[in-house]
Amino acid sequence: MKHKPRGAFRWIGLLLTLALVIPLVSCGGQGGTIATPTPTPTPTPETSALTGTISSPTGEVLVQKQGSETWIEAVSGMKLEVF
Repeated sequence: MKHKPRGAFRWIGLLLTLALVIPLVSCGGQGGTIATPTPTPTPTPETSALTGTISSPTGEVLVQKQGSETWIEAVSGMKLEVF
C-alpha cells in the first residue's frame, strides 16, 4: 500500500503562505507613504517675533515696506519688522 502525504504538503504550503503574507499585512501599508510638509505661516505684525524700533537715525536711513517698491525716510520711533 502506497502512502501519499498530500495532507502534509498542504500544511507546509499553508504555513509558507502565512509566513509570507503576515509580514506584509502587519506593516500596515506605511511603506509607500510620503510625509507632506507643513507650510510655515507668513509673519504678520501681530505674530512677528523679530521687530524693532528706530530710536535715532543719523545720516540717510531709508526703509521699504513689504510689497512696495518705494523707499521712504526712516524717522525716530518708526516700528520695523524682519521678513
